[in-house]
Amino acid sequence: MKTKNLWPIGIVSSLVLFFLGTVALVVIAGSHPNDLVSSNYYYDEVRFQKQIESVARARSLETGAQVVYDRITREIRLSVPPRSLEPSAHGQIYLYRPSSAGLDRRVELKLDASGAQRINASEIHAGLWRVKVSWTDAGGEYFFERQLVVGDMKL
Repeated sequence: MKTKNLWPIGIVSSLVLFFLGTVALVVIAGSHPNDLVSSNYYYDEVRFQKQIESVARARSLETGAQVVYDRITREIRLSVPPRSLEPSAHGQIYLYRPSSAGLDRRVELKLDASGAQRINASEIHAGLWRVKVSWTDAGGEYFFERQLVVGDMKL
C-alpha cells in the first residue's frame, strides 16, 4: 500500500491562507476611515493656536481666575480678576460633564463689578465637572478651565 505525500498540499494550503489573510487585512484596513487626519487641518491648527494664546492671556492675569463649589448654598462661584473686566467683555461658561454629555450646560457670563458670578447648582447632578470659561474684551480672548466636584460625593 502506497501512502500519499501530504507536504505539497500543506505548503500550497499555507500559501493560500497567507494570501487570503493578507487580502482580508488590506480590505479591513482600507474600509476604516483614518480619524487622525482632519480634512481641514490648517483651520484646526489655527483655532488650536488661538486657544493656546487665550489660555496664556488668562494666566497672565495677576491673581488668576477661580471656580469653587459651595456645598452649603449649592452654588458654583466663579471669580475673575477685576483688572480683566471691561464694559465690552462678554463670554460664556460651559459646564462639561465628562461621564454624560447630555448633562452639559452653557451659561452666559454675567460678572458683577467685583468680577464674580454665582451659578445655582441645585439642579446639577453630583459628580465631576469641568468648568470652561471663555470671554472676549478689547484686550483679546481669554480662556481657562478648572475641574470641580459638585455635590457630596463619597469616594
